[in-house]
Amino acid sequence: MTENKKLKRKLIVQSFLPLSILIVIKSVTKETLGKIYCLLDSILHKCNIIEMIQETGLRDDIWQILIGIIALWFAISGFITFWQFRQARFTAFNDDGDKIVIEDKIQDSGISFFMTFILSLLVDKVSTVNEFISYILVMWFVAELMVKTDLYYQNPVLILLQYKLYRVKFTSDIANVPNPKTYIAICREELDENKVVKWKYISDDVCLICLLYTSPSPRD
Repeated sequence: MTENKKLKRKLIVQSFLPLSILIVIKSVTKETLGKIYCLLDSILHKCNIIEMIQETGLRDDIWQILIGIIALWFAISGFITFWQFRQARFTAFNDDGDKIVIEDKIQDSGISFFMTFILSLLVDKVSTVNEFISYILVMWFVAELMVKTDLYYQNPVLILLQYKLYRVKFTSDIANVPNPKTYIAICREELDENKVVKWKYISDDVCLICLLYTSPSPRD
């Protein structure tokens, strides 16, 4: 099956939404906003920008501000994806009349993700270029880890949106394949083994599943 890179990327960005919001809150202080205002005012009045940065002490906060700007971009992107998943707006589902066999319901993935990736990446302050580069590299490494694995489905935002996670097998696979594959199912409602489902493959044996009587109106 073809990997749905677009949907996978959205889930990865969405998983960093809590971290992005917390970083923006920590980066935007009244003092920092005052310094940025002075800098913008000096630019508008064509003053010496370097001197203004030194006078306001903005240089001491520049790396934290850059981290805040990056986090703001992730937060905006995350909110867009949050809204799409909240409305459950997706298309291109496979609706061949499959049913599923539920092996397990995954309960604690969101909490584990939050403790492992969110709290550990919430730094106090980035004040030097070395700390800035190190933090960006760590973030890049974590993002690459999610791209290469199926960790992206564990993000706590899906749990807040009341999505459920299951390990399932399709009855068509059980009937036709000697060793049927187990999938991670992301779904908005409680799954029922007696009902027909439609599903949308993401990657790494992870798929988005709906009961067939629901009909999301799409945008993906």
